[in-house]
Amino acid sequence: MAGPDTSRPQGEPKPETAGTQPLFFSTALGENYREFWSNMASTPEGARLAVSGHPFGQYPDERLVDLQGLPVARLVKESLDLDGTQRLLEVGCGIGRLARHLAPWVEEYHGADISPAMCLRASHRLWGVRNAFFHELPEPDLGVFPGQSFDAVMFQHVLIHLDPPDAEHYLAEAYRVLRPGGKLYAQFYNRRHPQGFDETVHAVDQRLRDGRAQRGRVFCHTSHEVRAIVAQAGFEIDREKSHLEPWRQNRRWWPDNDFFFWLIAVGTRR
Repeated sequence: MAGPDTSRPQGEPKPETAGTQPLFFSTALGENYREFWSNMASTPEGARLAVSGHPFGQYPDERLVDLQGLPVARLVKESLDLDGTQRLLEVGCGIGRLARHLAPWVEEYHGADISPAMCLRASHRLWGVRNAFFHELPEPDLGVFPGQSFDAVMFQHVLIHLDPPDAEHYLAEAYRVLRPGGKLYAQFYNRRHPQGFDETVHAVDQRLRDGRAQRGRVFCHTSHEVRAIVAQAGFEIDREKSHLEPWRQNRRWWPDNDFFFWLIAVGTRR
């Protein structure tokens, strides 16, 4: 594992543009995960859009990214019982939208992303946070980490962008890098909820329009599918902490209406 780096990261990703306008969520951004997300992160605007969408219905700036990230981080903290003693790995950390909020609640925060541009931006944004570390993933797996090295692993707005076999592989890798008794937080979109169904239709329409699938397209799942793939990876699902109702999740609080079509699986390594 990399130790603390107190020097400010050097350099900024160079923007990739089509004409004078940045490319956002386009098939032209690349056909593999690394190319697609690195090109999304080649401009600050694209990087923020990639990790947050349009928080509060507005184009994301730094303030809105942080405002949107805090309630999500609170949900993760509650789900994983973070108490300042855990070594936490966030897979698909992006620009560190959640890292800023999660780092004070853990002993060590580790963010991993397949995009070197995302990792660089995250390092810049969290420069000076001494317990936050960022790791580039050379391949779409967690092979850079030894087995049983984390107390908790989380996926937020990551598994929804992966082809189903790749999502299942990442869950198996999460099991491998967790210590016995370690916890998993895995977020999906619910295909049976109207908003989740709209996401599915949008992805299909986009493929028909463009003639090929966009790499960053969204995949939605049913509650039954999520239960099956999380259990298949070896996890025991925590029924009290998870939110896997077939249609609408029953929670005492949600930060905004978009959360209602999430599926959240919290599991424990046996």
